[in-house]
Amino acid sequence: MPKLYNCNRILLYKRTHEGDPDPATGRFGVYNCMGRVRDQDFDAVIGIGGKGPEAIRNGLAGVVNWIGVGASKSRERCRFGDRVTMVRFEMFRYLVSEAVDVREVPTRLSKLMYDGKVRHIIIDERFPDELREANNLIRRSLSNKISPTVSMRRNRRCKPPQRGMECG
Repeated sequence: MPKLYNCNRILLYKRTHEGDPDPATGRFGVYNCMGRVRDQDFDAVIGIGGKGPEAIRNGLAGVVNWIGVGASKSRERCRFGDRVTMVRFEMFRYLVSEAVDVREVPTRLSKLMYDGKVRHIIIDERFPDELREANNLIRRSLSNKISPTVSMRRNRRCKPPQRGMECG
């Protein structure tokens, strides 16, 4: 099994809108969403929809909507012109149109994100069951189509946050 399918530090975060990461390129940070969270140490990201009105309105509530594995970071200009940490991935899959409802499966990840007021968390050796579950989710999601980017819904974009504001 490739190392990329066995991640040790996975950023799991709630997402309320589309647009960041860019579904066409897989770059995470194009609108500076999740600002300093992108500076944390992780080798994969799982973006899941929140449960509030914005996530519901955007069709993202409770579903795994993107996965990136093999994170590498650089300082680049976001679409507002500010220099930010931009994250690129060796493998990226945009899952909005074929999303997995995380409220139903996987159960440990759902419990971790929805039973409390968690916005984001790094899943690592402190959460061995959740880490195993997240790696299984990554493996299943990426095994179908491994490509630099996959986007099934390019026609819907988020309304970018105002300049100087961060999403999430």
